[in-house]
This record gives sequence, structure tokens and C-alpha cells, in this order.
Amino acid sequence: MKRFPAVAGQFYPHDAAELEAFVRKVMEQAFVEARERPVALISPHAGYIYSGQTAAYSYKLLSAFDFKNAIIISPNHTGLGVPVSIFPEGEWITPLGSLKVNEEIAKKIASSFKADVEAHLMEHAVEVQLPFLQAIRKDVKIVPITVMDQSLDTMKELGKVLASCLNPKTDIVIASTDFSHYIPDDEARERDSKAISAIERLDEDLLYEYLKKYDISMCGYGGVAAAMLYAKEKNAKKAKLLYYDTSATASGDKSAVVGYAAMYMY
Repeated sequence: MKRFPAVAGQFYPHDAAELEAFVRKVMEQAFVEARERPVALISPHAGYIYSGQTAAYSYKLLSAFDFKNAIIISPNHTGLGVPVSIFPEGEWITPLGSLKVNEEIAKKIASSFKADVEAHLMEHAVEVQLPFLQAIRKDVKIVPITVMDQSLDTMKELGKVLASCLNPKTDIVIASTDFSHYIPDDEARERDSKAISAIERLDEDLLYEYLKKYDISMCGYGGVAAAMLYAKEKNAKKAKLLYYDTSATASGDKSAVVGYAAMYMY
């Protein structure tokens, strides 16, 4: 099975040379001191012109460490497919080439949830991570997970299942999310700082409390919660913010922005 690009030419360049040049440029501009090996990452999934520089910080950190598999958890923006969808087999194509699905890991996770393709066909939040992965490790295998049911109980279950299937010495969990959506820049930064503080404490219960209390329109909060629980199961103690920005940097419009954060758990 081959999953072809759904948003090439929209969220990122469809021309391979242009795409490679963009990723190389933002990776060079991301200054990261790689000290602790990440167990899990947070990376945004907007158009590269808006969030590509932020994403580069997560992948610049990851580039300093050896890994074989990337398990990418994204929210479901399309409403298609099952509540928690595991892409089962085959490969994902990007302008930079293809990435094979680790079918063994996918099968293990799907034994607790469901293997499903429909949820992934038009979903962009996994796809936009892939050129960054290809830029730092071309032979990496992936397991795409798209989540429509982001309830805390379901995400805690997903985190525990991941912990039973994965080895942090060879596997990296990537939670794909943007933060606040379409509010003034100063409000976005203030609200997002609350969510970031809960993530830094690896407290998924507090994250859900803050999302409601401060009305934070973070789209991939479920995947972040699953990554937090997974990280704690693998003895991670904290998370750290690498970079935060909003779409205002690229657009110049501070009246209605989207927030982006690069973080890692260790």
C-alpha cells in the first residue's frame, strides 16, 4: 500500500529541490543544545511558511541521536475513519522519497485499537512531519496514528500501549499539534504558556484542566497526553520548551494567530 502526498504544494513545496532547500535552511537556523536524549517530541503541523521554523527545533534536537522508528500521533482534522486509527502497512510517499511503515509495531498497537487507512488519506498532520524526518534519517520507519477520540482515558490507554510496544533507545514518539487558534497574538502566548507549563511537568491531567480553564484551542492535545504518559512509563522526568512562535512572525497579522511549540520529553 502506498499513501501519496495529500498536501504537497499547499502546506509545503511539492518540488523536491525546493522542499529540501527549505528544510535545510530552517534546520540550520535552529540552534539547539542537544544534551538529553528525547523520549518524545512535540512538533507543529501548519504550513511550513508559518510553523516550519518551529518544527525544525524538534528535528534539530532529534538529529543528534540515533533512532530507527518514528511513531507519529496526530489529531484527526477530516472526521474520517475510526476513533484511534493505526496505519497498518506499506509506505508513505513525499517529494523526497518514501518511508516504510514498521508493520510489526503497527500491528502490535492495532491489536489494542484498530488498523485503518481512511483516517490517513487526507490528513496533513502526520504528512508534514515526514520531510523533516527524511532530512535527518532517510531509512527511518514510521507508524502513523491519527486520533479522533482525544478523551483523557483513551489517550492514557494509548500511552500505555505505546510503552508496551516501544523501546526509547530505538523509537521516538512525535506528537503533532498546533496550540491556540485564531486569537490575538498576546492572548495566544499567554494561554499557550499555561499548556506548556503543564506539559513541562508531564502532567496530562493538569493539561486537560488548563485546556478547559483557559479555553486553549490546542488541536492535538490528545496525542501530547499520550506522549506524556508514554514518556513517564519510560522514566522521563520532565519536558522542555525548545522554541515557541506564532503565525504573526510570518504573516505580520497579530489579530488572529496560531501558536506553535517545539518541545521534548526526557
